[in-house]
Amino acid sequence: MAGKRFVVIGGGLSGFTAAIELADAGNHVILCEQSQHAGGRAATHHQQGYAMNIGPHGFYRAGVMRRQFDAWGIRYSGKAPLTHGRAFLIANGQRHRFPTSGMNLLRSSAFSLRGKISAAQVLQKLTKTTPASVRGQSMEAWIQTHAGTAEAARLVAAMVRLSSYAADVDRMDAGAAIEQMQLALAQSVLYLDGGWETLVAGLENKAKSLGVEIRAGWSVKRAEPGVVESRNGERLTADGIVLAIPAKEVERITGVPLTEGTPARAACLDLGLRSLPDGAASFALGLDTPVYFSVHSLYARGLAPEGGALVQIAKYLDRNAAGSRDELESVADLAMPGWRKEVEVSRFLPDMTVVHAIPEAGRGRPDVDTLKMPGVMVAGDWVGPEAMLGDGAVASGLRAARSLAQRAERKAA
Repeated sequence: MAGKRFVVIGGGLSGFTAAIELADAGNHVILCEQSQHAGGRAATHHQQGYAMNIGPHGFYRAGVMRRQFDAWGIRYSGKAPLTHGRAFLIANGQRHRFPTSGMNLLRSSAFSLRGKISAAQVLQKLTKTTPASVRGQSMEAWIQTHAGTAEAARLVAAMVRLSSYAADVDRMDAGAAIEQMQLALAQSVLYLDGGWETLVAGLENKAKSLGVEIRAGWSVKRAEPGVVESRNGERLTADGIVLAIPAKEVERITGVPLTEGTPARAACLDLGLRSLPDGAASFALGLDTPVYFSVHSLYARGLAPEGGALVQIAKYLDRNAAGSRDELESVADLAMPGWRKEVEVSRFLPDMTVVHAIPEAGRGRPDVDTLKMPGVMVAGDWVGPEAMLGDGAVASGLRAARSLAQRAERKAA
């Protein structure tokens, strides 16, 4: 297969993954990105000394992304967020001790005694359930069957939102949701020093070291087997193509209709503070409201100026929901009273797409060869049977590249 020519459309995590995997096998690869900067939603924005990811990001320490990036020598650093001490659940407009352990669960004022017992039991079931054994049913159905009490059900739903960033628990596949929660419970996540742009820079450097030709500002007009064409009429021929772009863009450039999935969405508020107010929480998770609060700069360097703090707040949105700035500011009021006097930077993202499709019960995400076009694969967080979030993007990029490699080998044979 070595020496073949491949074109990858899209410079996000899945696109860079596919490009590096193909180039590492000795092929010539051209990666085309429509914007002037690579990274997609893994980019980091800078303002007045604060480095803000596009919404809260967590790098799963037990995920496929870390395994693959470590194998490629992609460098990163950071710390796991500590969820003890100043970590809380938010319920009934109050802060309650976060149940980081069985003892903390017993001490938490968020649950009745019966609720504490049922919560402990269902959390134990979560760790012991084999994800494959519950695929095909919704996570909501699993919760209602196993939670025991409404209090325990709310806790599990909150953990689903936290680990998957998705609020449509009634649509999410139980196997995928439990696998994701087990991933989170196994080794937690890292908040990355300098933000996620450090990963993007590492991927870009790795790609260039392997000879990948990166074309920024290259917007694709049409794609078909063997050729892609830009909006300005440039044509690139290829032995294989990876479309690492959203499903709607794939439809536009190929003319192939795709079944619309359920995206994970969030309203996000980023706050850059001169200093963190006394008594502020380090982390908070909504129990009766789908909200999240975390001071990322406590665990990752380079996100805020010396003495300052970067706080990321989100409301997980289901398919019918919206989020307002007022809602998220009220979360900040509860989690860290006095924050308004410290604000230097504030950014509100009212409707951010976290992933373009969650794994749904009874209907998996499309696979890399869903277009049924010879030598044309798709990749992204909406593609493939494996993993979620950034791990899903990376897994699909690897799957697409390897599928093209296998096809080329068969043709050569």
